[in-house]
Amino acid sequence: MSKLNEQSSALEIQVAIDALPELSRTVYDAIETSLYAEAYFSDVEWSDIIHQSGCTKQQVSGVAKKLVETGLVYLEDADVNGKQYDFVHALAHDLEVGSFA
Repeated sequence: MSKLNEQSSALEIQVAIDALPELSRTVYDAIETSLYAEAYFSDVEWSDIIHQSGCTKQQVSGVAKKLVETGLVYLEDADVNGKQYDFVHALAHDLEVGSFA
């Protein structure tokens, strides 16, 4: 499967989400649950996902890499008042696919 992006169809994105293995789906669902604001906005960090999912840092780290590689998730490097953050975004949230619609 090629990497998902903003030109991917809603069906392609939903199929990729539905095909996630159990641990990946747990982490992805934690991301989904944590994103509450409008599309393209996130203040969610991996530490939030660790807490929300109940998974270990090592588990989330391993799954995160795979989710980013598929394009389901991407990171935003942000400097907020001189402090660096890696905010987590979900493509489906930005495009309002599936449960985000």
